[in-house]
Amino acid sequence: MNAFERYTEQVRGVLDKVQKTQAVQIDKAAEAVANAVAQDGLVHTFGTGHSHMVAEEIVYRAGSLAPVNAILEPSLTGDQQVTKSEYTERMEGWGEIIVDYQQVSTKDVMIVISNSGRNAAPPSRWLGNVKNGGCARNRHSFQGLWSTGHFKAF
Repeated sequence: MNAFERYTEQVRGVLDKVQKTQAVQIDKAAEAVANAVAQDGLVHTFGTGHSHMVAEEIVYRAGSLAPVNAILEPSLTGDQQVTKSEYTERMEGWGEIIVDYQQVSTKDVMIVISNSGRNAAPPSRWLGNVKNGGCARNRHSFQGLWSTGHFKAF
């Protein structure tokens, strides 16, 4: 088996695991997005570091879903001043400031992407409030996307 075949086999394995373990959660997230769009709400996406690229990938293109707002905070993406972003993504309270600035409403849905789920910027506002049924202040829908395996390793 060559390298490409090994790679595609590994990818299939990951996708199979996601399908078996996350289908219910993915269906719920899709329903939350559909509800937000049906109510003329926005789909906000957010990620720090490399995770911001997934948030950015969801942003509309010609012929696709348009009501998407990628929250691309320059001090958190790592596009510039990478070392700075390593510090800022660990600062408590950043998530709340960003959500307040973006004026996320109760009609909206948030999709937060985090590889590890351990940096403070996303969890301080979103991941930490999942138990409360959504974001604490505005009660909009929250959907998180992170690696549970990576999260548990920490």
